[in-house]
Amino acid sequence: MQIFPHAKFGQFSAAGMIFGCGIGVPGNYLAGTFMDMVNSNYRMAYLWMLIGGVSLIPTLFVYRDWKRFGGPDNYVPPMPPE
Repeated sequence: MQIFPHAKFGQFSAAGMIFGCGIGVPGNYLAGTFMDMVNSNYRMAYLWMLIGGVSLIPTLFVYRDWKRFGGPDNYVPPMPPE
């Protein structure tokens, strides 16, 4: 929440939700296809979660830069042009 500009937080938050839901639909389809490929061996679901865990990598880059630019006390989010 602290990475978004306060004046435009609603706009940025809504955009994030749209992209998140937009990725969730094909992601669920791909998870189902993956389960079909492994003949419904539900132990392979852990492998699917590991593949999804790759998203942790860009999250760590964002967190690193957020801390570098001031963290929770001094970070000032850039305002997009009007």
